[in-house]
Amino acid sequence: MVSEWSERHAGDVLVIDLKGGLTIGNQELRRGFDEALERGERKLLVNLAEVPYMDSTSVGDLIVGHLEAAKRGATLKLLNLQPRIFELLTMHHLIQVFEHFDDEDAALASFAE
Repeated sequence: MVSEWSERHAGDVLVIDLKGGLTIGNQELRRGFDEALERGERKLLVNLAEVPYMDSTSVGDLIVGHLEAAKRGATLKLLNLQPRIFELLTMHHLIQVFEHFDDEDAALASFAE
């Protein structure tokens, strides 16, 4: 489960700062993406700087969020992947699915391109 989900805007980009591990049985991640998209958010940047680990179920939730965003004409990108999460996405050949950044300014600028 996500121990903390907080949101902030940087211009027209919704930055979602997550803290804590992402594990099975948590619907907060998927529900949070759905709520943001329902509110009309179209540029989502998920900051994983303080997420030390996630399980495959949570990876699935990220994928569903990415697909739902695309279906609604929105974009979901990842920021600050921790080494274990980067390895997990790479191992499952999903790293190329997500546009990801190590620098928030670069990530925010990418939405303008």
